[in-house]
Amino acid sequence: MMNSARNFSSTPKIKTRSSSSTHKGSPWLNVLLPYCEQPEIFSNKVVYYYDDGIVIIWDKYPKAKIHLLVMPRQKIDSIEDLRKQDLNLIEILKRKGQQIIDHFKENDPNLVFRMGFHAIPSLRQLHMHVISQDFISSTLSTKKHWNSFTTSFFKDVEEIEMLLKEKGQIKFDKDYYENLLKSPLNCHLCDAKEFKNIPTLKKHLEEHLNSDR
Repeated sequence: MMNSARNFSSTPKIKTRSSSSTHKGSPWLNVLLPYCEQPEIFSNKVVYYYDDGIVIIWDKYPKAKIHLLVMPRQKIDSIEDLRKQDLNLIEILKRKGQQIIDHFKENDPNLVFRMGFHAIPSLRQLHMHVISQDFISSTLSTKKHWNSFTTSFFKDVEEIEMLLKEKGQIKFDKDYYENLLKSPLNCHLCDAKEFKNIPTLKKHLEEHLNSDR
């Protein structure tokens, strides 16, 4: 497990950046910022790890058994504010995310993870999700929740790396990706499609979980 407050000298120094397209008006918009500014004031039930450049927190409303957010401590609103020179930062986030995955897989080798970003994030401050693919969580309760992690609305970190290398920036079509959140409820593990509601889908996921044991 990572040790709290360990120095991480290779974390790049990045100026505060703000995206003009960041969601405005939401009362939740800035909820991640205090963890980046003063992680030391939060308990280890909230902050999983921090150092001079990175903070990792447990998602307050987890959508799976294991769900954490990996963030730079310097203010960067979203993936739209990244540029090619930030590839080193993405590599650091990715490395930290892999350390999380390795730790939890030591205890449960059957866990499957993804790490990445929402195409259109709803919260200010760049954050990478590290999330197990069981999606057995009481706080996953809406179609929007499900589709934000099981459609192309969720961008694996490798895709973000590739876009930065090839295009030098990240720009996704807001209307297209927000429409994905209204997609039918389809299983991400098999060909079963168009479940009528989340409880029915979760019952189906339990069958997958039990068959893997």
